[in-house]
Amino acid sequence: MKVFEKSANGSWGNRLNFVDANNVVLGYDYESCCCENFYYYVTKTEPTKFDSEYEEVEIEAMNNDALYFDVSYNKELDTDCDYDYDEDGATVFKVVGGETDLFIVLVNCHNGYYGRGFDMKNAEGKTIFEGSL
Repeated sequence: MKVFEKSANGSWGNRLNFVDANNVVLGYDYESCCCENFYYYVTKTEPTKFDSEYEEVEIEAMNNDALYFDVSYNKELDTDCDYDYDEDGATVFKVVGGETDLFIVLVNCHNGYYGRGFDMKNAEGKTIFEGSL
């Protein structure tokens, strides 16, 4: 798996992309706006609800050719961000193939105007999961 954060040439801004050995891509809009707190983290513990306390795995550990997505796994988390915003969301993706499973958690807490999209596509460009937080 490889992790890329890049600026797009078009007006869509930045994207965070995870690409596995099967060319499955998980992309997350990563252009900052005001009135929001968005981020991602990787953990070894499967989240069952949103929690601002987590044991984070260093992102360098994701740069491993043996890792790939479990394309049957995507879970929304019940959220209640610790920030003073009206809207929030978090979703989880599972990565397998290493010593232990890893979980990528995408989070966005915002004032209702700054939803941020994500999608997972296979090598043929077919959408596996998509949504907005």
